[in-house]
Amino acid sequence: MKAYEMMIENLNKCPGNQMRDTEIREIETDDLDAYVQNLHKDKKVNIEKEVMNDGSVVFHLDLSGTLIRYTFTEI
Repeated sequence: MKAYEMMIENLNKCPGNQMRDTEIREIETDDLDAYVQNLHKDKKVNIEKEVMNDGSVVFHLDLSGTLIRYTFTEI
């Protein structure tokens, strides 16, 4: 199993408050796609995946207007 640092950013679309709630966790998984889908398995979610040049993997989620970004960096 691979170990990752996972950064979670809850993006606020409100024009008066552009602050982000950010959390960092260490996780272990062999399948990042399944891991992210399992986090929101009971909700309708649109997921876009992006692999960065440095090897990190970014998932952009839209949960009916709530935007979340997960960034995974292998450790």
